[in-house]
Amino acid sequence: QDSSQYFTNTIRLSPPADEALYQNYYAGIIQALRVDVLLISNAVKVYKCSPQLKRRFPQLKMMDLLHAEDWAGTSEEWAWVAPYMDRRVCISRRLKGHMLAKYQALGMVHYADRVTTIHNGVDLTYYQRADSLSGRFKTAFGVRGDAKVISFIGRLSWEKNPLLFVDIAERLLTNQPPGVLKFVMAGDGPEITRVKEKIRDYGIKDDVILTGMLEPDGVRELLADTHVLLVVSRTEGIPLVMAEALAMNVPVISTRVGGIEEIVNNGV
Repeated sequence: QDSSQYFTNTIRLSPPADEALYQNYYAGIIQALRVDVLLISNAVKVYKCSPQLKRRFPQLKMMDLLHAEDWAGTSEEWAWVAPYMDRRVCISRRLKGHMLAKYQALGMVHYADRVTTIHNGVDLTYYQRADSLSGRFKTAFGVRGDAKVISFIGRLSWEKNPLLFVDIAERLLTNQPPGVLKFVMAGDGPEITRVKEKIRDYGIKDDVILTGMLEPDGVRELLADTHVLLVVSRTEGIPLVMAEALAMNVPVISTRVGGIEEIVNNGV
């Protein structure tokens, strides 16, 4: 979204591959644009140069956005960066509690007041149920109108557990007449080859659609035709797609991990 109404000189940084250049790269941008706030998320290479940046630019405020337990900035490996982070934003109360417990265990409670919670959120004017979207995804992907679509939307990676979604699809399809259920996996990632192999081995290729990456409008169209969003992650923060689905009145079935219980009430 356009951030110009809130900030000046807002850019997305794409640092060089050579790690040795990172510090000078960031320092050059901070100096040239007179940057006041540096916001990072899981950027471990920026953590490495945070002491040097704070010494060189005493006025610089550094913030990091934390998503999941024991992942990048929330791991003990990077606990030493706490003095250099002026604010640490956790996307769930659970994660904040996790961080405060870690600070307590490591004798760093004097930095606890720098940790706050801002929940992940979505634009409710964009993600809302709209009759005009209904049927678009099914038509585009050749899904019959009365089929119930069960969707996985996310990165096809270990932590998102896409292979379990395929296992669930195979189990449910065994007990249903042909065409009643259609399973959709939207996204891409390192597990894509194994996902395709498992779909082939189960013999359910005609019942599972792999869309690849979808633009936001494509995600909205898929959610509009989705019967249930299935989240099977091993670890999570608060998935944005879950909030998007709920905003569009799509029920969610999920593993109980991360901060999911802060936006999903069981049975509601």
